[in-house]
Amino acid sequence: MPPLLPNLGPPAENTHDPIAETDLLDLARALEQQSKEQPNGRLPPEVIDEVAQKNEQPRSHAWAAMALNPNLVPEISSETLFAICVGKCQLQGAIPNLETLLELRDKQVAEDKKLFDIVPRSCLDMCPHAPVAISRSQHGQAAHPKLTPDSLPEIIEALCNS
Repeated sequence: MPPLLPNLGPPAENTHDPIAETDLLDLARALEQQSKEQPNGRLPPEVIDEVAQKNEQPRSHAWAAMALNPNLVPEISSETLFAICVGKCQLQGAIPNLETLLELRDKQVAEDKKLFDIVPRSCLDMCPHAPVAISRSQHGQAAHPKLTPDSLPEIIEALCNS
């Protein structure tokens, strides 16, 4: 059986520093507490953002912290989903990608456009293609290798508005 993705060469060089592990653990604990207060245990985006604000951390860090605990699940409200690796992919730029996704989702909400959900994952098992994400929509499932913040608006537009 052929691999999911063709070999795109060696992994990208480490260009980014990862989020401090202690910050991620503190955020994960705070998120876990908040999940216990939700009727279905799933965290609405605004609750994740509030946890970041209360802990004086960027909201992308709170979203990334969700990947530490498989029981921390964001609320899913649309058929379009974007799973993004925030594990070792941090070293190749996953957090700037996550920040861009959050900004794009904010824009979709503000403009009352079709939404997409973001699901942070600790690993998508495609390290040679880092940073990587997988989308699922009415068009099917697709891998997005060597993702950059500049490529995300076009991808989101295609997923949500076509």
